[in-house]
Amino acid sequence: MMSSNELAVVVRLTSKDIRNYQFSFLYKRGVFGIFTLLFLLSFCFVGYSITIGNVSEIPPMAWALVLFYLLFIIALLLNSKKTSNNKFVSEEKTYRFTDDDFRMESASTNQKINWADIKKYVITKNGLSLFVSANSAHLIPLASMSNADRDTLIRLVVSKVPQQKRNVLPSIFFYLLIFLVVIGIIQFMSK
Repeated sequence: MMSSNELAVVVRLTSKDIRNYQFSFLYKRGVFGIFTLLFLLSFCFVGYSITIGNVSEIPPMAWALVLFYLLFIIALLLNSKKTSNNKFVSEEKTYRFTDDDFRMESASTNQKINWADIKKYVITKNGLSLFVSANSAHLIPLASMSNADRDTLIRLVVSKVPQQKRNVLPSIFFYLLIFLVVIGIIQFMSK
């Protein structure tokens, strides 16, 4: 719905929207990719060892990585279901975006948020997240919007919220350190 100066978006989050957001966000941050790589390597090693009959030779760390990944996925799925049962999260909200601010209206609350109050945004193929703090965001699923409204909203957000440049070098070193520690532990446990 588009008027001359306002874009109105009606949002009702589902468990699927929250799950898609979580996976997309983690994937974009690089966390999910590293866990998935470690899981696949461990799973392939465990599967190969089972097929050749060396189950007793499988290091405990390989079992631990497979179990940890599966528990991580289960925790994400349960968390998305629990979050979608929250009354505030699941109620229908209407967002009204203008050049100056945006408003969120629902049965329980009305909020006016200035663009300057948005700390960062994350755009994934499934949704748009507008962070008002490190732990609080407005999640807007993009799938239910028309292409024109989606493009208008994304252009508006990109023009109004300065995207902070992240220095990726510390993240790369952090993930490399985690990878090397995990490899070291695997080698230590397999002796």
